[in-house]
Amino acid sequence: SETILALARALRKHQNLKKINLSGNRINESAGFLLMGLKKTKVLEEIALARCRLGNIVADLTEVLGKLQSLRRIDLSENGICDSTVESMAKNLKTLTNVEEINLTGNSFGMRGAIILAESLQWHMLEKLNLNGVKIMP
Repeated sequence: SETILALARALRKHQNLKKINLSGNRINESAGFLLMGLKKTKVLEEIALARCRLGNIVADLTEVLGKLQSLRRIDLSENGICDSTVESMAKNLKTLTNVEEINLTGNSFGMRGAIILAESLQWHMLEKLNLNGVKIMP
């Protein structure tokens, strides 16, 4: 969409943004543009992408986010993240060792995804991991 493309251009110009909240927007179709813009941010501390219908592009997103050493909070709640998506994003989550809070509320991964997630986060400085509404029971 042209809106996301314009946003990506703005992100490239405003490399000192500390917080970005795009929750509730349909980003899935234009995620590539957003990822290009995010690559240019230098001091991003917080990103909220709740209810953006990200689905399988979360793995690509976490790859970009994994390079942002200043990142402290990530909200990927209610994005249809399933077990296979958690598996794809796990290696990227390993590089996010400075992240203090991850919100994955209301996603659709189960026990397998939770185990993969736990393994990928074992060396993190996490203070809060929100899995509310995720069905991780066997």
